[in-house]
Amino acid sequence: MSFDVLRLLQVICGIGLIVFVHELGHFLAARISGVRVAVFSIGFGPALLERRIGQTLFQLAPIPLGGFCRFAGEERRFEGTEPLPDELAAQGVGKRFFIYSAGVLANIAFVLVVYPFLFSAGVPFQSPTVGSVTPGSAAWQAGVEPGMEVISINGKEIYEFSQIPMAVLFGNGDPLETRLRDPKTGEVVERTILPRYDDSLERWTIGIRSAVAEDPQGSPVLQVREDSSAYRAGLRTGMGLIGVVGADPGLTPLEQLDRAARAGDPLTLRVRDGESEREVTVEPEWIDGSSPRLGIRPVETLVTGVRPGSRPEAAGLREGDRILAVGDRFLYRARDLRDELTGALGAGPVVLRVLRDGATSPLRLSSSVLGSDPQGVAAFLEDLAVGPDLDGTRITVQPGEAGALAGLRDGDRLLELNGVEVRDWLDIFHLVQESARSGEAIRIQVERRVAPDAEPTYPLVTATPVAPPAPDYGITFRSAQYTFQAEGAAEAVRFGMRNFIDTLESLWFALRGVIGGSVKASDSLGGPIAIVQVSYSVTGAGWSRFLFFLCFISLNLAVVNLLPIPALDGGHLMFLIIEKIKGSPVSDRVLGYSQMVGVVLLLSVMIFVTYNDILRLIGR
Repeated sequence: MSFDVLRLLQVICGIGLIVFVHELGHFLAARISGVRVAVFSIGFGPALLERRIGQTLFQLAPIPLGGFCRFAGEERRFEGTEPLPDELAAQGVGKRFFIYSAGVLANIAFVLVVYPFLFSAGVPFQSPTVGSVTPGSAAWQAGVEPGMEVISINGKEIYEFSQIPMAVLFGNGDPLETRLRDPKTGEVVERTILPRYDDSLERWTIGIRSAVAEDPQGSPVLQVREDSSAYRAGLRTGMGLIGVVGADPGLTPLEQLDRAARAGDPLTLRVRDGESEREVTVEPEWIDGSSPRLGIRPVETLVTGVRPGSRPEAAGLREGDRILAVGDRFLYRARDLRDELTGALGAGPVVLRVLRDGATSPLRLSSSVLGSDPQGVAAFLEDLAVGPDLDGTRITVQPGEAGALAGLRDGDRLLELNGVEVRDWLDIFHLVQESARSGEAIRIQVERRVAPDAEPTYPLVTATPVAPPAPDYGITFRSAQYTFQAEGAAEAVRFGMRNFIDTLESLWFALRGVIGGSVKASDSLGGPIAIVQVSYSVTGAGWSRFLFFLCFISLNLAVVNLLPIPALDGGHLMFLIIEKIKGSPVSDRVLGYSQMVGVVLLLSVMIFVTYNDILRLIGR
């Protein structure tokens, strides 16, 4: 508990430091310009701590949303009286411009000073290595493989994985000319990735995930939560997962754990702890479900990708096909396709029943195409992507959940829900959500076939959405990281300047995307809760990473304050530019109304980002 309190204090002090630097910039510029500073405050609201030094009252206030400097004469700005020599209003446009811009300049100076020291000491980054590639995705189609290291995208050097989704997001669907290092050969290869728009996520994606850390023997490294059943069973962060006892040896340890954990049964894991290996059995803990549901999913039979020149293409498979069955056995889940194909080997050509353009046709897979052993099947499937069929209404059923208990079965085709015809998965989703909100049962008209050539039956099933408990083991995986340390002062300065420019570019693209509508504000904007959350998590990565994050916050603060919004520094600068152009100050009435509009706008933005933070915190 004490460790958590120390990390929270570290967050408070870190964010307070950035606010202090900003306000110190205003303070020093005012004193240099001969302007008295009446109040220097970190935080808003009534003072918790205060001390007068000279003519300035320094205070610490309870609302941690920033700080302010109150310059002499601001309290009687609209009285129409002649300002005193040490008041802000008595200064020329140049001095006032310097004072209002000094906070931004201080935040920038903080970053430019801290960066070289950080890179001289070494900063941990998440490795820009591809951990997994979603079959059928843009990266998969381009030939990107797990283990490849991304070197650059569109000529911009990539040094951290988070830069990759940002490049996709801000590219707005444009091709990504990507240079990667192939781990098998060590050679640098070039791939053109064409992002795809994901309607469910409402953003452009390429379908890759970051790599997990591996121990010296190549096993993924566990991250174990200390309040979990895994921790109590003896698992610890840093152990390597060799595999799940009894799982399919053809799957990776990550795939074995993912598949086994879905069932909610006790897991027996074989782990490596240093030089020794042992088996640990972990019992699941059951946590409350997030929302009521039926426990149904769309069948995973849609061919979402076929690599050009591959054996699946030679077999006649095309993107958009639906694989209905292997021989006389229905296919419902993509993960079962390998087992079904392997089980059909040795009895002549394997027949796939495929639905194409509304008609069912058989495709014969000879041994020259499919291979004659499990390795051949695995190689065949590497060039074939099969995913959820969202355009149909056939379903798979989760064992033990509401739909299965009511009598729904894998492969059922839903025709109507509460008398309303359903045509695709989106129709089903919305009607189930509507029923879940009302708490009412759903009458489901089903078409069911027990075999590919059998006549259908039409049972009527009644089910009520519930929120089933979910198994929790407390196990995740540590992300792959590396530490960048500059070789000498010159490289530290160069890398610091590059990070400075990269961050400004990212902030500019984010701002432009939000204003233009190509980037969702809810995805790119975070408020105080998000800042504290991320800051707290970063403290676990060490002081250098935490300071690196504070530099990011400092530049964010600089950019936001430059926005031409009244009540921000950028708003003051905008009015000073207008004053310089027209030769006289903006009228008190215009200034007063604009300040009110600016405050309302800022409060609205603050409410929006805080609400968005809360939604992220509790899960949408």
